[in-house]
Amino acid sequence: EIAKWLDCGPVAFHLPRSAAVQRGLLRPVKIWPWTAAELGRNFRARSPKHQAEAIISFLQRHPARSLYAFLPKNEAAQELDDELCDKVKSFFLHAGMNTSERCGCYSELFAAKESVAVSSVYIVLENRSAPAVEAAFAAGKISSLHVGRMIGLVSKLLDQPSHDYGSILVLHDKTQDSEILLILVLAAVVAEDPLMIQSLRQVVLLSVALNKDLPSQEWPPEIRDLVSDGCIIPRHVLAHALKIVSASVSSTFSDWTFTADLLSAVKLRDGHLAIPSNHVEAGVALGAWLHRQVDDAQQGRLEAERFDRLAELGVSFEETLDGKLLEKDEDFRKNYKQLLAFYSRERGADVEASSTWLKRQRVKCKQGKLPKSHQQLLEKLGVNLEPGKSLEERWQGKVLALQTFIQREGHSDVPGRCVEGDELLGSWLDAQRSRWKLGKLAPERVEQLQALGVSLQQRSAQWDDYVEALQRFVGREGHTDVPADHVEGALALGSWLNSQRRRALHGGLLPKQKQQLLRMGVEMEEEEANWQCHFRALSRFKELEGHVEVAATFQGSQQIPGHLGRWLYSQKLKACKGTLPSQRKRKLLELGVELEKK
Repeated sequence: EIAKWLDCGPVAFHLPRSAAVQRGLLRPVKIWPWTAAELGRNFRARSPKHQAEAIISFLQRHPARSLYAFLPKNEAAQELDDELCDKVKSFFLHAGMNTSERCGCYSELFAAKESVAVSSVYIVLENRSAPAVEAAFAAGKISSLHVGRMIGLVSKLLDQPSHDYGSILVLHDKTQDSEILLILVLAAVVAEDPLMIQSLRQVVLLSVALNKDLPSQEWPPEIRDLVSDGCIIPRHVLAHALKIVSASVSSTFSDWTFTADLLSAVKLRDGHLAIPSNHVEAGVALGAWLHRQVDDAQQGRLEAERFDRLAELGVSFEETLDGKLLEKDEDFRKNYKQLLAFYSRERGADVEASSTWLKRQRVKCKQGKLPKSHQQLLEKLGVNLEPGKSLEERWQGKVLALQTFIQREGHSDVPGRCVEGDELLGSWLDAQRSRWKLGKLAPERVEQLQALGVSLQQRSAQWDDYVEALQRFVGREGHTDVPADHVEGALALGSWLNSQRRRALHGGLLPKQKQQLLRMGVEMEEEEANWQCHFRALSRFKELEGHVEVAATFQGSQQIPGHLGRWLYSQKLKACKGTLPSQRKRKLLELGVELEKK
């Protein structure tokens, strides 16, 4: 109505799911996590018999007329259909069917009283003629893309819906596959919806503070109907789903912010922050994270806003990493805190006073009067306690370490946590980038770093550079299977691409960035990309050598990675054990690999 009044032409509005449901544009989705206790003591999600029992029980207990069963493989779909055929009307969709045959099955599906269309995910979800249904069954090992489309099929409003929500039946038997699937389904339903994400955060944090998993009737009203009544989902599952989707909304829901909130909930529950480094809370390695924040603060890498937030929670930055407190030296304590504040970019730090104080610490160190614990803390901040070295000498020491890295690795794309010899090279380079951005890096030093091939842009601003490098690689090689150790120009393209895959897996990659990589043909699953890269190398080996018998001790060449022999041996071993996926097995056999030999 507003667009019509303004007379500005057609306008498409992107609404969060909760808003679309409220306006009647989408049907609500309800998740039914069925557990072993509900389906029998010997229940296993991988058993076609028990999968069939779960589907039939659901159809009997709920007014659902039509249901899709999604399985990762055609063989699994056929087994489930065999179990269902004598009990309900079922239709097996397979790759040999044309569109008209599938549409005929869809017509019968809606005509029957209780019916199920059984298929691998690839047949139903890649076929756009598949109509919306009232419920869907999800087996394990289904990707997030398939989960999103599956939810779309049950959330569309039907012409005459028999009930007011679409159902997703998830078999949750505490196996890793079923847990991952439940996480993906939860994440897909609340994705890009700030209201639902905020409500999910409240559930996780309240569960941690109360030290118990909350039943769905105690959830906030915005997500109370998201799962079946009385359902209890472990808080680590909710937290994992939250981590996947939080960063896609705004910085307010960032992974760091959520972990800090989690720390606050732990303090509320326990009354302290004495957390060991191996402590895990709601599936989050909270102890290791907290120790990293203290370490970053002590080394001047922690941003001022984050420093303030943790300080408000009562985090002590005056501790060494092994948890031992500073010796009770009030003068050292006061000046060290000022120095720490400066390195953490806190405004108002008395740097001049700290500088004079540092001179006294160097004299104490030379005289052997500086306690070892004080010396270690200062060295962690990068303080040079050797009074004989000038600032220029220390700079040249860093540059020498950088040159050593470049000579060994062949590029200057230094990882953020790289240590070269005794030099914290990665954090030092990041500090130089920050100084350059603020205009505080001397011109001659800028020239020196640029002459070595160092990019002074912040890593977040280097995205386009890496994409251009990837485009050059694709234009030259004809594919996107970049080896992990590949360097394109001065950029470590292989390690960067793997880093983007890990960021995508944990929700840290922006949707537009992910789509850009997908359009270029990048495989976003790291394990699959690694397999395809090795398979392509094996194909290249066959072209060069005329056979595929790569020895396990193969040393590699300029065109073939040295670990190809070990990889091929592992594939043969998996084939003997029956754990090699059939699609990969077929590709290796077509290439001429003998998989029967151990």
